[in-house]
Amino acid sequence: MPSPTSAPTGSSSGNIESILNESRLFQPPTAASLGLKSWLVESIDEYRHLHAQSLADPDAFWAEQARGLHWFQPWSKVSSWNPPDAKWFIGGKTNVAYNCLDRQVQAGFGDSPAIIWEGEPHGPGGPEVRKLTYADLLRESSKLANALKGLGVKRGDVVTIYMGMVPELPIAMLACARIGAPHSVIFGGFSAQAIADRVVDASSRVIITCDGAWRRGKVVPLKENVDAAVNQLERSGYLGGAGGSAIDHVLVLKRCGNRVAWHPKRDHWWHERVDGQTDTCPAEHMDAEDMLFLLYTSGSTGKPKGIVHTTGGYMVYAATTAKYVFNLHNPTLETELKPVRGSTSPSSSSLSPHPISLAPLYWCTADLGWVTGHSYILYGILPNRVPSLVYEGAPNFPAEDRFWEIIARHKITHFYTAPTAIRAFMKWGDEHPRKHDLSSLKVLGTVGEPINPEAWMWYSTMIGGGTPTQARCPIVDTWWQTETGGHMITPLPGAIPTKPGSCTLPFFGIDAAIVADDGRECPPNVGGLLVIRRPWPGMTRGVHGDRQRFIDTYFSRVMPGGASGTGAPPLSRGGTGIPPLNSMNFDPITPLAAATPFHTTGEVRLPETVDDTDGGTGNLPVSESVGDSDVLLVNPNPISPYYFTGDGARRDADGYFWIMGRVDDVINVAGHRLGTMEIESALVSHPAVAEAAVVGMPHDLKGTGIAAFVTLRPAYAAGDVESFKRTLAEHVAKEIGAIARPDTIRFTEALPKTRSGKIMRRLLRDIAAGVVQTKQDTTTLEDFSILAKLQESQEG
Repeated sequence: MPSPTSAPTGSSSGNIESILNESRLFQPPTAASLGLKSWLVESIDEYRHLHAQSLADPDAFWAEQARGLHWFQPWSKVSSWNPPDAKWFIGGKTNVAYNCLDRQVQAGFGDSPAIIWEGEPHGPGGPEVRKLTYADLLRESSKLANALKGLGVKRGDVVTIYMGMVPELPIAMLACARIGAPHSVIFGGFSAQAIADRVVDASSRVIITCDGAWRRGKVVPLKENVDAAVNQLERSGYLGGAGGSAIDHVLVLKRCGNRVAWHPKRDHWWHERVDGQTDTCPAEHMDAEDMLFLLYTSGSTGKPKGIVHTTGGYMVYAATTAKYVFNLHNPTLETELKPVRGSTSPSSSSLSPHPISLAPLYWCTADLGWVTGHSYILYGILPNRVPSLVYEGAPNFPAEDRFWEIIARHKITHFYTAPTAIRAFMKWGDEHPRKHDLSSLKVLGTVGEPINPEAWMWYSTMIGGGTPTQARCPIVDTWWQTETGGHMITPLPGAIPTKPGSCTLPFFGIDAAIVADDGRECPPNVGGLLVIRRPWPGMTRGVHGDRQRFIDTYFSRVMPGGASGTGAPPLSRGGTGIPPLNSMNFDPITPLAAATPFHTTGEVRLPETVDDTDGGTGNLPVSESVGDSDVLLVNPNPISPYYFTGDGARRDADGYFWIMGRVDDVINVAGHRLGTMEIESALVSHPAVAEAAVVGMPHDLKGTGIAAFVTLRPAYAAGDVESFKRTLAEHVAKEIGAIARPDTIRFTEALPKTRSGKIMRRLLRDIAAGVVQTKQDTTTLEDFSILAKLQESQEG
């Protein structure tokens, strides 16, 4: 069980105090114990060696990964870093859809399964199941691509996709990628307002949707929502389409058969417009830096951020992280290239044939409307030629064992889901997974937010078939973001020992660190700001239409090694805003923190030089197009700002990373800065608690108090409510210290969450503070009734 630690010093310097220590350690299982011939990376020593190589020569490392994919034209230069702008595989031409489909068909694997789809409706004969091969996907996406061209979609036009989880959704994404039209996928459940906001920001003229989508046995009226959004755009005077219209075309897939309004000048049935098209459509030769997709994330205020991802770097990063993090061996290949222990460079000489014999079936439970679905249902999985299962509906329809039924029926080997879902499974009861044979599972994963140790242990033992001291299936607890494009800090399943609740160590090429507000690296077990100190291929290239927001959000807070003395000076339009080097309190040779056995970056850090796209170095001006005008960005010195993740974290004595929650959620209690995740973990470790969320609240004496919102497991009744609140408060004090004892505890049947399952703590902060009418962005809130009930409830 977690044990308390003494509060570290340094609160006054802006550090976040770490008050929870998890000491359990699980060694990776052997490949043979899971029926595998090997792990792609087989030991912690091999991981350390390869990670050190990837940092010592990142261009060589990523070039080697990129050579495993198809390029119409090779790149002239691997990378360029002109903060805050990165470019990867400069001059290279490729196409992501070609790498997902054409490459597999041309290699003779057209009849191999690519996507196995299961619908939500579950009749006497079982659910609807469709199996699509690579040839099927190539044919159908080519037909849709031709139909889109027929509707006037050109290379560079953003196509909005608002669909349920049907096979035509990945087909639509691949069709867009094929013709070079960036897609903006909106989760099929967002409101008309959310659709309208995103259409305007993307200047989209075409929407692809369904008549409806199945969710918990009911039809979600997708076409109706699209109509409402278009009507709203027309009333507002938006003229995004040709001929003075708001939207030129709405392409509608008939899925549920629900009645829909029809606008003949705008609406088209999929089967009428697509089915008659030719099934041949050449893939566009896309520049590596051409935009592949937009994906919108909500902010605390203001309009959603349109995160831009480009073609080459994202493709390479998604495919590489998927391969190594999930250990994706391809059963159709006789040999697989894998790193060899003891190699001295990441060049081709470090690779050798390695026999494999595994027939995987991978399932990520996310929706394709989220970045997890983009990267780890589609774009990272298909290039590895591993079949991906796609499920249409809810995890509890028609019963709470639906996920376990799917795993048993299809013999899933890789299962990737969210901590929120895992806590829901715990709440529903152990009897549901116990009904089914889950022995096919070989790798488990978590994504979306930090997983508390007790949920990690339940996942390992109940789903993975492990014991309290030995995991049968490795768990890859992955930390990453929409903006990063793929996994950043994560275990590798055969190499890195795991600790419940820790995302462990950085992926290859990732230089992650915990720093204080002034940019200096924190010592072990002192919480601070999680930053990434150098670029990587999958990183976002910007916020669509708002360069300043991109700079302010990600590259203006933290500078290297205390360069600014008080945190990073802001970058701004027309220049970086960084003062000249001789005016800064900066030691140009700044040693990093002492290396631990797991810290592979113990080198001396020198100031990084600014690099232009032509290969030169130095303080060169760079012209960047912003809107309709060109803005000259000048770096007056060569120091690169760090990418700020927005998360607080700590690194333990073994070098393992522990995410402590969003920095915005840090609670300052009587001079102590506490992360929410550790207090929530202590609450969930009580056997009665299924889920908890912790926020700060106004407090007369301490300034800020701790408010906890708790959902109980069904088997437990609160009884004497006040007595049970005291019991939970004392439990937290016992687990991690009196400073973390909640000031108030409120029981609730559910917590307000986004449709991707993340707890919306900013809404809970308003409720705890007594705010009657929140001004927060609620467009991503899944169930507004939960918020209403919390606002109406009285503190017990």
